[in-house]
Amino acid sequence: MGQTMLILGAFALLSVLTLSVNQTLLSTQTIGLEMEANLTALSIAQSLMDEITTKEFDERTTTGLKIYSPEEMTEIGSLGPEVGETDITWVDSAYYNNNGSTAPYDNGGILVDFRSKTFYDDVDDYHGYRRKAYDNRMGYFDVAVRIAYVDEDTPDSVSSIRTNQKGIRISVRQFNLSKNLAGEVLPVVLTDLAVYRRFFQ
Repeated sequence: MGQTMLILGAFALLSVLTLSVNQTLLSTQTIGLEMEANLTALSIAQSLMDEITTKEFDERTTTGLKIYSPEEMTEIGSLGPEVGETDITWVDSAYYNNNGSTAPYDNGGILVDFRSKTFYDDVDDYHGYRRKAYDNRMGYFDVAVRIAYVDEDTPDSVSSIRTNQKGIRISVRQFNLSKNLAGEVLPVVLTDLAVYRRFFQ
């Protein structure tokens, strides 16, 4: 009877130890995936930020025209792509095939670059822009951009009037990213400023 109790106790201890090891392994794997997803999302956001900041500050400066007053810039309600620049579908993707699908390389698909690089010529064209960026290991990342005039003294605040600064906010989401206690994905957010230096143009 005593040996049976010892054997049962040993099995119970082994079960608890096995569950603990499995939970530790699963937790380590989850943290590893989250770290990789966060780094990939940050890389995707930085790549898009680099693309945006190489564009002209405003549609009205794309021809080389100098602007000396913010009132001459694009109106707040008109931020976004202009006529002829709306050829991007509601979500831009670097992958497409002859059937119009955005899945990578299926049905004879070919790899092209994001259409925003060709169609957009100034910073605020990216307002409302959405992109699906594909990573071979992690899958698709959903990217959204918001452009707004910001207060020159407090650049974190959106301005109700036109200014010489446009705030760029890029948000990247993917199911492997870190989550809050409620299990909701925490997006990777990258912000920067585009500044029009009217006296140095």
